[in-house]
Amino acid sequence: MRKWLIAALLGLCSTPLAAESGSLLIVGGGMRDQDGAILFRLRAQMPDPGGRVAIIPAASGEASVAISELTEKLAAVGIAPEKVSAVHIAMIDDELSSGVDEASWAGNASDSAEIAKIAAADAIWFTGGDQLRTFRLLVNPDGSDTPMLAAIRTRLAAGAVVAGTSAGAAIMGSGMIVCGTPDIAATGQLSRNPADCDVPDEQPVPLVLGKGLGFLKGAVIDQHFSQRNRWVRLLRATACAGGDVRYGFGIDEDSALLIRLENGRAEILGAGGVARAMVGKSGVCESFAFDRLTLSYKRAGYKFSIKRGLGD
Repeated sequence: MRKWLIAALLGLCSTPLAAESGSLLIVGGGMRDQDGAILFRLRAQMPDPGGRVAIIPAASGEASVAISELTEKLAAVGIAPEKVSAVHIAMIDDELSSGVDEASWAGNASDSAEIAKIAAADAIWFTGGDQLRTFRLLVNPDGSDTPMLAAIRTRLAAGAVVAGTSAGAAIMGSGMIVCGTPDIAATGQLSRNPADCDVPDEQPVPLVLGKGLGFLKGAVIDQHFSQRNRWVRLLRATACAGGDVRYGFGIDEDSALLIRLENGRAEILGAGGVARAMVGKSGVCESFAFDRLTLSYKRAGYKFSIKRGLGD
């Protein structure tokens, strides 16, 4: 009985590490990556640097273009096109492709052939577009994981890299910024309803928050950060996202945050930088009030521990 109890306790203690042995590569959009700093690190971080990459174009309205452009960039860092698989899941038909209606892929999160592409991948890449599309395609209406999302989590736990750019970055955290005009993020309406993103052209968009896919627990992520002046938006989203969200990251274009989940070590890559925010919540989100703020901004080459860096 005693041996059984000890074995059970050891199993419980080992579970968190076993469940977080992969890496996240979170790119702020606008990826030029002319010297390959980001994509070379993607390849180096893969369990098998000669292995396969699966591209998930769920967010994109031009899936064929997104897949083709990334495949070309991966080839430049030594990942051959035959090692790249396009996962057929999308919500919008790509008018630039011929003979294919990508909207017909909307139900493929349960398709065994598409899930097999995930299961064989050493890296899984989410494209840019609209992050809400990715969430709706990969998460069931009751909030549970689709089989495809469950397969992604399994590969991440086994050491694979989960990467994404722009909208593919926004979905990474526990919380998610669905939309929101930065200029009114501090004082404008705060919403949890994605329908509030649909406003007439040229009108300010309220800050709409929702759940992310939770690959980086306790976080909310903003992208195109410095280029679109999203400092205030990140702060309010961090303070008001709810759930387990305690901190936020704002990632510049052509820049990335690489995180090794097993030990919490993180590094900034690329041409720009990354902001880190930790906000003490006062419980008065409607007035954008908080009782404590920690904010920093670091550039490429900076390394840190997520836990120590944020006071855990």
